[in-house]
Amino acid sequence: LPEALRPVSPISMVRAYDTLIRPDAKGGLPRRQTPVMHVAMIAAEAAPLAKVGGLADVIGALPSALQALGVSVSTILPGYRFIDPAEFAPEASFLPEGLSFPVRRVRVKRTGMLVYLVEHEEFFGRPGVYTDPATGEEFPDQADRWIYFQRAAMELVRTHLPPVDVLHCHDQQAALIPAYLERHYRHDPKFWRVGSVMTIDRKSTRLNSSHVSESR
Repeated sequence: LPEALRPVSPISMVRAYDTLIRPDAKGGLPRRQTPVMHVAMIAAEAAPLAKVGGLADVIGALPSALQALGVSVSTILPGYRFIDPAEFAPEASFLPEGLSFPVRRVRVKRTGMLVYLVEHEEFFGRPGVYTDPATGEEFPDQADRWIYFQRAAMELVRTHLPPVDVLHCHDQQAALIPAYLERHYRHDPKFWRVGSVMTIDRKSTRLNSSHVSESR
């Protein structure tokens, strides 16, 4: 594979952030008391809340590793109905501008990870993340589900999160966010200095984009 498409391990991601924070850092990963960067981590799954494959393990562990560098991390996930409420402590619930359903801010009990759960009863109030457990088939409204999630994530960042430095997008379910950033949000002063990073899991479920238009 070309270098840009080769799989990246969580440790490599952490060291990449370390280089951004402290270019001359050598050896071990430093611990910092004051956050020097705020990252919004956007993905379809994260252990222990929702897990299908290895992506969930990465998103479940990466925020803690980055926080050890002094990076502040806000993780944004779909608010699946099947998430066990025993896994988190609720902190707040609010309705960002333009959304039909609320967003819940919770704290994962095992790790202390801060998570924003984007709720939508029709899209995420069902069993399964990518496929219907009863049939093993992809949900027919995949494009609508993930477009809503990504637009909701951007509105959440715009209206309720502290200023963000990096939008770290994981897999196809967050792949439109860098384009949304440039096309719809770059004019907003809150996004003038925001960068985006796209990490692809090569074993991820394919997203049927036959119904995705440029306007969406």
